Amino acid sequence: MPCGISPIVCVLFLFIVSMRKIYQGKKFTLSYIEAGDKNKQPVVLLPGGVGEKVFLMGLIKRLSSDYFVIMINTPGAGQSLIDDSANLKNISQAIAVFTRQIGIKHPIII
Repeated sequence: MPCGISPIVCVLFLFIVSMRKIYQGKKFTLSYIEAGDKNKQPVVLLPGGVGEKVFLMGLIKRLSSDYFVIMINTPGAGQSLIDDSANLKNISQAIAVFTRQIGIKHPIII
């Protein structure tokens, strides 16, 4: 296998990479995916630690039938980047700016 793992995991990984979007802010870059109807209640998923979106694809699939799901790679993980002043406050502010800039109002954040 080119991915060095099972065919199912390899296909899932390639699928996620094809769905990936990048948001470029002034001091940060966020890698994210969207799933579901944009007219439904938005849910922002933030994996703990340095988690990657691939670990929550089952949850995204379930939630996307009832919600508009935005899954963000934690700033500093994957293709999400933040400057050297990264701390919890700055990461929280980056996520708040991101959600406003893409037009998300009153998200549920998990």
